[in-house]
Amino acid sequence: MSRSTTVNGCKINALLQGTFHKQPTGNEITTLDFQQQSTVTYEQVVITATSVSSWGECYENVDNSYIFGLKRTGDSYCFRCVTMIIRASNIIQAAHASTNSCRSSIAEARSTCFDENSISPFEGTFLYRKYRETV
Repeated sequence: MSRSTTVNGCKINALLQGTFHKQPTGNEITTLDFQQQSTVTYEQVVITATSVSSWGECYENVDNSYIFGLKRTGDSYCFRCVTMIIRASNIIQAAHASTNSCRSSIAEARSTCFDENSISPFEGTFLYRKYRETV
């Protein structure tokens, strides 16, 4: 098990970096009238070597799990552990404890990390690559 525990020392795997789209939570397609067309919206997510736009800066990584910290407006930091699995060259599966997975410390967030082998292909959020950044 490899671990990096400083903000500057935490590096996100280069294969995970790039610009992605994800469907926001709670964006279910529902159509009451079959003639009415529903639109699916996506959020853009940018993954760099040290951060993810929607989860914050990378503070620590253990294998395929990363601890991210994001400063919330008028509140303390939100730390969360996200396990990212490459499912295809353009698809990443990201799993974390729950939708409201904010923890007040890195240690608390670390306790919520998953072993990638325990994550089914149906859990978490899927990120779809828009394009790869040149590193």
